[in-house]
Amino acid sequence: SGTLRDLTKDFKEVDIAGLDLSFDAKQVVFSMRHKDADSNYHIYLAKLDGSAKPKQLTFAMADDVRPIFVPGDRIVFVTNQTYTPMGTRADEYNHGREATQLATISANTGDADRKLCSQNLSHTADPFLLHDGTIGYSRWEHLGPVNDVKLFRMNPDCTNMLALAGQHG
Repeated sequence: SGTLRDLTKDFKEVDIAGLDLSFDAKQVVFSMRHKDADSNYHIYLAKLDGSAKPKQLTFAMADDVRPIFVPGDRIVFVTNQTYTPMGTRADEYNHGREATQLATISANTGDADRKLCSQNLSHTADPFLLHDGTIGYSRWEHLGPVNDVKLFRMNPDCTNMLALAGQHG
């Protein structure tokens, strides 16, 4: 209708880190942190008509950013959550304490069925939906003399990961 709606009006001092519009254009998923919560970014789902307060879907003590809708009522996003109870591997290139990876949740139940995708030594980022319903993403790789970004794809359930572009063999 062209009517401006502030979907985050009930939150103080928000910072948004990525958003995506649902396939039916009735909802938006976004990553947000705000003054009244912990300092992490979490995934929220809001109705575009503003009829309800945005619903927080993730609660991990991690930053969950760059969410996208994918088929099967799923949301894929980038997280720096530790991969195992022992922690995550440090990025071998800049020796950071964490490397980002992809995770997936249900658009309906959020963290109740949170699934972490593959763990890598380098950062996985920038998910995007491909025409066949699979998810494309980039991965920063540093191994020996190779220091570049490669493109991959996977199914919405984190299976069948396949290299698409870059130096592969």
